[in-house]
Amino acid sequence: MFKVGISGDLLNSVNEPCFGFGPLNLLKNRADFEISWMDKTINELNTEMTSTFDAILLNLPKANADCISQLNPRLKIISRFGVGFDTVDIEAMKRKNIIVTNTPNAVRRPVAVAALTMIFAAAGKIFQKDNLVRRNDWNERTNLMGTGLTRKVLGIVGAGNIGGETIKLSKPFFKNILAYDPFKSNNELSKIGAIKVDLYELATKSDFIVILCNLDKNTKGMINSDFFQI
Repeated sequence: MFKVGISGDLLNSVNEPCFGFGPLNLLKNRADFEISWMDKTINELNTEMTSTFDAILLNLPKANADCISQLNPRLKIISRFGVGFDTVDIEAMKRKNIIVTNTPNAVRRPVAVAALTMIFAAAGKIFQKDNLVRRNDWNERTNLMGTGLTRKVLGIVGAGNIGGETIKLSKPFFKNILAYDPFKSNNELSKIGAIKVDLYELATKSDFIVILCNLDKNTKGMINSDFFQI
């Protein structure tokens, strides 16, 4: 029996999967699979969980080295519900031959759309105008006219899967799109509609900035006080 544990924080307020029942229906009639929902309140995996399940679909709880401290944990794979690996000790998992995967295609378009939505809301001062309406002060709206984007510059930090999608969706709205990504060439970025720059040039020239790189040991602290003082 192959046992799968699913992170409890993927259940909504009525205890239904936030991603729908479709994926689970594919496995429900399999006699060789057993699917269990884990406790909603856990913050970290422990040795009991990694001894119980062959696979874990993980959302927010952390998977540290302590949870696989036993000699031969049963766990074979962790699948992150998202794109980041910052909640999983990758090196510890490697030492135990545990596979760690993510779900990049599932969030590429939604995150790009969310980033643009926040830019539109900030540029149009939507939140402030919402407050005006709720206070019955709509006549004050001329003090909150917002700003257009056609002459503005968008900066993208990290032009990978989600960053590339954000660039693609943003091209009709901005004058220029700058991108900082040490793993992408000038030619690669030019093909998707962005101009390659270094991090501080991006900070200097961008009117709006979206950070879309992974959080890891190479990027932690990259956006610091120096970045904001440029």
